[in-house]
Amino acid sequence: SSLLGGARILTPFGVPTKKNNSIYLKKLNYLLNKQLNVSEYLLNKGSFTYINDLNKEFNLSLNEDSFDKNIFVFKTIKAIIHKENLKNLKNEINLYLNDFHLKNPLRKGVPLATINNLFFKGINLINEFQDEFQEKDNFVSLKTFKVKLSKDEKKIKDEILILLKKQEFNGLSFEKLNDHFHKNINFKEVFQYLTREGLIVKLNDYFLLKGFYQEALNRLDKFLIVNTQITLAEFRDLLKTSRKMALVYLENFDEKRVTKKIDSYRIKNNI
Repeated sequence: SSLLGGARILTPFGVPTKKNNSIYLKKLNYLLNKQLNVSEYLLNKGSFTYINDLNKEFNLSLNEDSFDKNIFVFKTIKAIIHKENLKNLKNEINLYLNDFHLKNPLRKGVPLATINNLFFKGINLINEFQDEFQEKDNFVSLKTFKVKLSKDEKKIKDEILILLKKQEFNGLSFEKLNDHFHKNINFKEVFQYLTREGLIVKLNDYFLLKGFYQEALNRLDKFLIVNTQITLAEFRDLLKTSRKMALVYLENFDEKRVTKKIDSYRIKNNI
């Protein structure tokens, strides 16, 4: 630091700051006295801090083992947080997830990215909290949470599955299904749950049981082993559906690169 008219300049590249900014004042104090109380500094800061940033800012050489019992170290990202702030953070996440589960009992949890952005500055830290929270398939939930259908929801689930089973390869549009249940407020939630769980497959504007979709693929497969190519009419006969519905399947298979359209027939897409 240099002397300017008797005053020492501590931070030549200082950031403009409000007079009552306690962290800033503590920082000045540290630069004057070379005494940083890390625990107090972190407590004031609230969120986690990278050890490297702390070292740079205060010209220190701390590592993961430099801290006392008041400080929690995120080993994966070499960051630290005061245990008081960690407790608060856990409480916030807990309340947030609890609230979400109450409002969305049929959803697996909150998308991982949402949790990271809300609580961890966009970094994936949820695995540091495996005692309280769980992450599965990029969804975060409370450890104790399980998707549970109420009696009424179970009834709707069974009814939807029975309706779709009767339709076989034809499926039903959402409107038709909705009309069938139009007086039941739980229908949409259960329907979305079945789609999310993969029990129902969406084909264009139609919904059908996953089993029938799989079976359509199997029949196509067997046919193409013997015949190498298939027309729309042949596929319609395989499924015993309308031409319109058979086309919906084939266009889906084209899109998924299962089949490839050439002129008026399709072949297996061997990519």
